[in-house]
Amino acid sequence: MLQTLADNQTIGINSSVTWTYSPNSFQKLFLHVEDADWDDGKLTVQIGSQTICNGASLFGLRALTMLQSGVESDISGTNGYVALDFGSHQCTHNQNLYVTIQASGEMTATDVSCIVNTPGENFPVKLTEYSDSTFTSDANLMAVCYDAAKAAIDDDTTRVDVRNIIESSSPSVTSANSYFKSLTKTENRSDMFGILNINEVPMKTTYNYTPNVMDRIITVEALGSTNAQVQQAKTSQQVAQFAVGK
Repeated sequence: MLQTLADNQTIGINSSVTWTYSPNSFQKLFLHVEDADWDDGKLTVQIGSQTICNGASLFGLRALTMLQSGVESDISGTNGYVALDFGSHQCTHNQNLYVTIQASGEMTATDVSCIVNTPGENFPVKLTEYSDSTFTSDANLMAVCYDAAKAAIDDDTTRVDVRNIIESSSPSVTSANSYFKSLTKTENRSDMFGILNINEVPMKTTYNYTPNVMDRIITVEALGSTNAQVQQAKTSQQVAQFAVGK
């Protein structure tokens, strides 16, 4: 089900707004802003007390939007759009969904919506932005990179050491940008993002590099589920199948 959290709302300079909803489950988040300063903002998403997006830059989250939906904002930067797939989070024990946007400059005409209560078998994921040059990502599925100052990274030859339990590699940021371009459907701002790795299954993955132009990495990680969450997901799916069958 599509649920609206905010329509045409203004977020003041250096302030934040939090919207909340009480779903049975949460799947996707959509953000649309008609403002030139929109991608200076930061996004935090929580399910109850668990953070599943840790104040990541809206500019950096453009990369995931371009990969997942193939849609990108117009080149002027005044019409911002972010679409994020969080898998499927089961909200047990009366957990609420909290979506917070922290603005740098004023963000006008802000629309926020989400997909909730949609049965599915996708495991839940979380998004984590790192400014650290050395860190470990548990249950890693993917990592995208960019420059916090919004510079193009296609000529950054810095090598990033990427290791998991099976293999290791040291791709350059330039190569990460080529990988990103190969998987996106738009050339708009494609020089500004890169893909460092995609794991077919969740694996603990370490990253180590010396920042040059690129200085931010956003990881996508799989999360575990409790027995109660698994049972709720199965029940929701059975109910949906029964309704379709009728």
